[in-house]
Amino acid sequence: MVRVDIADVVQRALDSLRSEIDTRKHDVVVEGPENDLIVNADAMRFEQVVTNLLSNAVKYTPPDGRIAVKIERRGQEAVLTVVDNGLGMDREFIPTIFTLFVQAERSLDRHTAGLGLGLALVSKLVELHHGKIEAFSEGLGKGSRFVLTLPALPPGTPAGNLAATEAPKPTAGPRKVLVVDDNVDAAESTEMCLRLDGHDVKTALDGASAIRIASEFKPDIAFIDIGLPDIDGYEVARRLRASPDHMYATLVALSGYGQEEHISRSKEAGFDFHLVKPADLSQIEFLIAAHPPARLSNTPGTNTD
Repeated sequence: MVRVDIADVVQRALDSLRSEIDTRKHDVVVEGPENDLIVNADAMRFEQVVTNLLSNAVKYTPPDGRIAVKIERRGQEAVLTVVDNGLGMDREFIPTIFTLFVQAERSLDRHTAGLGLGLALVSKLVELHHGKIEAFSEGLGKGSRFVLTLPALPPGTPAGNLAATEAPKPTAGPRKVLVVDDNVDAAESTEMCLRLDGHDVKTALDGASAIRIASEFKPDIAFIDIGLPDIDGYEVARRLRASPDHMYATLVALSGYGQEEHISRSKEAGFDFHLVKPADLSQIEFLIAAHPPARLSNTPGTNTD
């Protein structure tokens, strides 16, 4: 952790996005505080947060748009606000904006997908910095406002020195986690979030790869999408359970359906848990933290009841 000047981070993020800003002819206005506003942060991860927020504003605002960035001190808090007059969000979508596997309907091409995935990572990074991130919108076509709040260091604190506080620590001990999902964005975003908690994570994009990787990796817990392109998640679970190497691993089904028949089918295939998409990151973290490494377990779980 280092002492970081928020204004400097915002400027670097804007510089990295300058080409896209100019191409889309956006008017970007930055309002900063009179004095330096310093926070304790992992410099690289904090810049990733700010860049993601600004990048979304640039992408989801039509050409000739306006983006306003405000940096201010509110008591003992540092507040960064990013406002745009872009596509906005349906109010019903806002409560899920920071969860994994969520993408609102948008009339944009595929390269702009992943808003929810990126914001899930942002939310996790902000949480590790003991802060909060909030999203607001009056509705589709009415722009968006994101507010990032972090603990501020006292006025006059210089930037750049090593901070006295330690870096955020993960709440669970390290686990070997396998993520199986044919959605590349979902798999990679989940992997990044879990690596931030110190876990050893592998990903697979289809069932055959999942079985092969699991045989070598021997995960403590595996999150397996049911709808895979080759063999489905049920068959993956059955094959893993058939191997003594995975007898005590925790297997979690990820499915778009949560009726009793689907839960029962997951249980019959050998899954311990059945999560309905969108799976909240807190659910995933809870399951990881609640179950010891498979190599230390004596009996397999049966919690799909």
